[in-house]
Amino acid sequence: PSFRSAIAFSLIALSGQASASLLAYYSFDTDFTDGVGSNALTSTNGTITTTATAQFGAGAADFDGGGEYLALSSEINFSLTVTWSVSFWAKRDAAAPIASGMVMGDVTTTGSFIWNTANDSQVNGVRFRPASGGSGTGNNDYPVGTNTAYNHFAFVADGAGNITAYYNNVSQGTSTASGGTIFDINGIGQAYDTDSFSFDGQLDEIYIFDEAIVSAAVGQLNAGTFGGGPRAKLTRSHLPRRHADAPPQA
Repeated sequence: PSFRSAIAFSLIALSGQASASLLAYYSFDTDFTDGVGSNALTSTNGTITTTATAQFGAGAADFDGGGEYLALSSEINFSLTVTWSVSFWAKRDAAAPIASGMVMGDVTTTGSFIWNTANDSQVNGVRFRPASGGSGTGNNDYPVGTNTAYNHFAFVADGAGNITAYYNNVSQGTSTASGGTIFDINGIGQAYDTDSFSFDGQLDEIYIFDEAIVSAAVGQLNAGTFGGGPRAKLTRSHLPRRHADAPPQA
């Protein structure tokens, strides 16, 4: 069988899934290209480099918290009733200001972001705010990831208003998302309408799906074994998705 078929078979065997859709994948090994499509990233408001201090592979994106970010060539939009998942590794710099932790989202508004911060007066951990949320509203907070090591995060929206968060392959629970699950992504490393919260540290192995991946796939992403390796150039038709008769998502 072909290498691609072998990947598909292994994913179905390991996670009880078939044929999910990976919209974008950024390994940051050498540059900011999209490993599965054409949604390349462009440095904006400054110069962003890759660094060998990576969780997997040869590189990660290195941000200095000065307002620079990586702009997607095509904005990704998830409505309230669609499924989606994101997975990424984040490592905050030891000297990073406490609020400098915007991972991804919409750089033009105060809603639609994932924010990893430490000892901030608003949240000590990681926050998902949907696009329907405004300043101080629609916050979904999890008290994890406040250290300066590489940590793995995944967020999974089921299309029915619920969200599941994972931290280093441990579920933080499934709950009705405050403000819903509408999520717009046009920037990585910044996701607010000011530069005050831009990421300071390294981001690595970012995956964006239009499917609600199951916990087994999250485990593979955490272990670096997803799809035969985190840097495999996978196609959208050979990625995991839960069968209708599979167990419910953890």
